[in-house]
Amino acid sequence: MATKKISDLERFSSIETGDFFLVINTGTRTPKKIAVEDAIFTDRGTVNTRYRFSRNSLEGFNNSVSVQTGDFSENSIYSTPETVRFTGFTGGANTALNSTYSLSGIQNDNLAWSSGNFSIVKSGSEAYWNLNSGSSGLFKFSSGLTYPNFGPINLLNSTGGSSGVNESGVVSFQTKSSSTPIFFSQISPVTGLFESTCNFPIESFESADINFSYSTQTFPSSNSGNLSFNADNSNISSGQKSAATSIIGTGLTQTIFTLGVTGLQVTKLVESGSGVFGNFSFNNYLNSGVSITNSPVVTGIVTNDSVDLQNTKPSISFRSLDIDNDGLVTTGVDLTLLDRYFNGTTGNALITGLSFSGSGVRSGFADIQNFIQSGIDLNGYDVNEDGFVGSDDINFILNFGSGSGVPIAGRNAMKSGQLQSNISTMYNV
Repeated sequence: MATKKISDLERFSSIETGDFFLVINTGTRTPKKIAVEDAIFTDRGTVNTRYRFSRNSLEGFNNSVSVQTGDFSENSIYSTPETVRFTGFTGGANTALNSTYSLSGIQNDNLAWSSGNFSIVKSGSEAYWNLNSGSSGLFKFSSGLTYPNFGPINLLNSTGGSSGVNESGVVSFQTKSSSTPIFFSQISPVTGLFESTCNFPIESFESADINFSYSTQTFPSSNSGNLSFNADNSNISSGQKSAATSIIGTGLTQTIFTLGVTGLQVTKLVESGSGVFGNFSFNNYLNSGVSITNSPVVTGIVTNDSVDLQNTKPSISFRSLDIDNDGLVTTGVDLTLLDRYFNGTTGNALITGLSFSGSGVRSGFADIQNFIQSGIDLNGYDVNEDGFVGSDDINFILNFGSGSGVPIAGRNAMKSGQLQSNISTMYNV
């Protein structure tokens, strides 16, 4: 067995099991004998991985990466209505406004809704929206400055003055969907607007770096510098899902944006392993790009937190869940009454087995039926704000009352926090 200097350890192949070297502490002049394998040993698997990595391309990756819209609903503040219905207008406004309007796109640097020949569009930077017939403005009505505060609506006359037409209406129906624009707060960066799923023809100890290309457009374009879009350059293994893009707004009042992934580039292959001394990574740099056909696009609205977000929501008069009027909302009485009535139980059977006590308590089945029905007629239990009280709304209320949160189904593209906030309002009316 030979004694070797550290400077002699030029090649792993020259070291034999059992070899050692001496380390001398320069302060105490104390020598220490250390086995060579304890100092430089790397396990066989890592060595094999290192020398096995030799390919210069990643064949077939073009069809192995898919990009899709991410699931970011819980990061959003509010979903833009896809359809909105106005009712309650009479006289000159009756024909024009009492209709259902569908989201038609972006006009005048803001969202627009249309119904036949009529359209609702933002009027510049002023605090009202136009109801147009073709290119002619019929009415102007006050609303949110940019993102619409639909209802109640106070109409102005066709020239924008404060006299003349003096009517008001309400929003009686609206729907949302996962494809409609999402309202974001600039204080909370959103990641995962797009996600990529990668099924590369690579082995378990390999991965690839993906750099996504994307296109953006902002409305108004003057606010484009206030939005920051980031495309993640992630180290992704086969079959792994990764967030492709993120967004944050800074210093803007409100900006609408569209963001789409247009392509990707595989910048390098990475082979990794581990040994006694930690992790090892070997890189093979590439320059392989591909465009994505039918690339997904997300439209959203970013605002700063000085905007009163509650005022961007439709005006809904929620009904109290204290159905028996005893000052408390209980699952044993109030929510039981609501559940029974909504599912068809009426008459004396509605209150059978329930106890009522206290002055001013609503205990007769007739009074209880009338109270609940009037709440249904006024959409006072419309938790998901889709324009009517349905089984989804009752399920939300019952689940919330039992402490189970709110179900996934029937949300009308709303966050669970928004739904719970609406139910909490009903508890405190």
